[in-house]
Amino acid sequence: MNVKRVPPGKNVDQMLLEGELEAALYPETLPSIRSGNPKVALLFPEPKKAEIEYYKNGGFFPIMHTVVVKNPILAEHPWVGISLVRAFQQAKEICYARNSDPRSFALVWVQDLQSEQRDIFGPILAIQSRRQSQSVGSGNSLRVRAGDDQEKARG
Repeated sequence: MNVKRVPPGKNVDQMLLEGELEAALYPETLPSIRSGNPKVALLFPEPKKAEIEYYKNGGFFPIMHTVVVKNPILAEHPWVGISLVRAFQQAKEICYARNSDPRSFALVWVQDLQSEQRDIFGPILAIQSRRQSQSVGSGNSLRVRAGDDQEKARG
């Protein structure tokens, strides 16, 4: 597979329609897909169903984002990788705690959606939300200290 960024000034949807691209990874449904253009289609006609099956078969949710740290940075600062993992984990738990309050959303059936996710993925999100709810307040910041991980990387 050859992955390239769309050049500045180009439109990924137009490039796909004109055959300049064979496929596209995009964070939302492209306009050509939404409009039903016959030149393009989703790889998985029912993406939600495919993601659920993937999770149930392997225990992993399909990747959505990546974070890359260049090797020279890791070579000079080996604690950076674990610090990033811990920071993102803590940020995720803070997010789950805040999202456990249905008043945080402008969606009528948000509790139904949250219940559906718990039924599919299990109670782990609810457990993390409860655990963090006591410690998450306004102005809470991430408390991962680089020094802690520097010591562990040396030790």
